[in-house]
Amino acid sequence: MNDQFWKGLLAIRNTPLLCGKSPAELLLGRTLHDSLPRYPGPTTLDNETKAKILDINKKEKDTYDQHTTPLPPLQTGIRVGIRSRVDSDWSLLGTIAEIKPNRTYIVLTDQGSTLTRNRRYLRPSPSPPSNNTFQQNDEQNPTPTTNPLGGRHVGLRDPYDLRKRCPKN
Repeated sequence: MNDQFWKGLLAIRNTPLLCGKSPAELLLGRTLHDSLPRYPGPTTLDNETKAKILDINKKEKDTYDQHTTPLPPLQTGIRVGIRSRVDSDWSLLGTIAEIKPNRTYIVLTDQGSTLTRNRRYLRPSPSPPSNNTFQQNDEQNPTPTTNPLGGRHVGLRDPYDLRKRCPKN
């Protein structure tokens, strides 16, 4: 690349944002030296600019909140469905073991593992799984099961059986 490209990129990184500081100042705590002259004036904002920034932030929050509903908090010991990161379904079930700040929950799964999940990835389960839900399936004749959270087909008996997916080392 030529030298003009890098000088232009440096100028962009030194250009002040609405808050009065450049991206370089926010990241590094100082301005980067470039070929443009700099006025070493005050970096504080006047009241009008601060009010404008607060107004913009309030409008953005109001626009975002128009289409959202807050989820009710969950209690310790409640059975929940956990959204899978792989399949984006709710087939993994567990029990809330601990509640942390910022809508974070520690969940003990039915398989015995412990997961940390945000409230948006947890859904209250209507009832604990009964013994006949997860029957021992014959490998030659697998029987599909349904999700206790909604009737959506979730595949075979254990979609997270990693022992069958991963070869032994």
